[in-house]
Amino acid sequence: ESFFKVGITSSNVKNRFPRSTPYKYEVIHFLSGDAGYIWDLEKSMHRLLKSKSYQPKKKFDGQTECFSVITKEVTKLINSLKSTQQLQLIA
Repeated sequence: ESFFKVGITSSNVKNRFPRSTPYKYEVIHFLSGDAGYIWDLEKSMHRLLKSKSYQPKKKFDGQTECFSVITKEVTKLINSLKSTQQLQLIA
């Protein structure tokens, strides 16, 4: 089973998904910034990926934020954000 989880955390990923998580995972992209900005960014990505929603077979916290693919549109957005230090100016 393979899918993508798009979410935010106020902790680090290892603390957010301890060893008891039923899946192995790899962090593909990690963005940090002002909490309000990151919240808005997460919601924007969820809207862009809505049609690609995926329900994992095993339950875990955050399972409603999973997607079967990450679209080119979202990948382009992530790459543009990672290439600048002024995240707030791009959204």
